[in-house]
Amino acid sequence: MINIIKKNIQNSFLKSKWNRITIVLIFALVAMVGLIVGLNNFNKPKNLAQASSLDTGFYKIHQVLASPDDQVLYVRGGGNSDGTAGIKKVDANTNTDMGVSVSYTNNTGFDMVLSQDGSKLYLILFNDVKVLNTSDLSLIASINVDSSPSGAKAVLNSDESKLYVGGTNTVNVIYPLHSKHPTT
Repeated sequence: MINIIKKNIQNSFLKSKWNRITIVLIFALVAMVGLIVGLNNFNKPKNLAQASSLDTGFYKIHQVLASPDDQVLYVRGGGNSDGTAGIKKVDANTNTDMGVSVSYTNNTGFDMVLSQDGSKLYLILFNDVKVLNTSDLSLIASINVDSSPSGAKAVLNSDESKLYVGGTNTVNVIYPLHSKHPTT
């Protein structure tokens, strides 16, 4: 008897036009709320990364290189009102200045290239290439360049026997200290 009463109540409720419309509207409202909540969460930025900054003292940062072990950043900057530019070492984990830097004048630094083992940093300047020891940024060698690099880029070949430096209309081939210059 109870089952018959339940069935009659259900059938009569669903057969009523207004009750069916009410059920459809309730389902539509629930779906819209779910969609709005989902879209609202979709548009929120995910806090997957954090940003921090370090004032290097340079007017403009020109280049940043990471050491092979990702522990040190070499930051090349310039454009300072006094005409100086330079390179600073930054701890990549703490984003703090390591207190090691080298300066050069006339803001003529064009590029930096790091050796694969991270022991040497090649700084491409207007008429020469400075080879720096990365531990303290001390000068290892200064290599004259025949043609002004004129803002060009440089690259070491895979075995680091040659450093290619783009010039005004030429490519300079430099043989780093540990490689042998071919005889002509």
